[in-house]
Amino acid sequence: MDWVIAEWSHLQDAANGATPLVTDVDAPALNWIRQSRPQVQVIPMVQNLIDEKWDSELLARTLGDEVGREKLISALTAFVESNKFAGICVDS
Repeated sequence: MDWVIAEWSHLQDAANGATPLVTDVDAPALNWIRQSRPQVQVIPMVQNLIDEKWDSELLARTLGDEVGREKLISALTAFVESNKFAGICVDS
């Protein structure tokens, strides 16, 4: 099986009710893959880079709190399901 891992999402501070996940799917690229190579599974990568720097404190805050963890899981699940991705790759 062939697959593509695409860098289309990253964590953000979920303060003030914001979602912990920011997504930026390249729709033309996704459509091209699905039309020209339907056998290829697309898996988005979630990363934790802010301005090319790893933000370990953001990750700790997000995962260290049960409410934050649940929000992230819900956001990841919705992202994968709504785009019919094959799964998710977490860049840790």
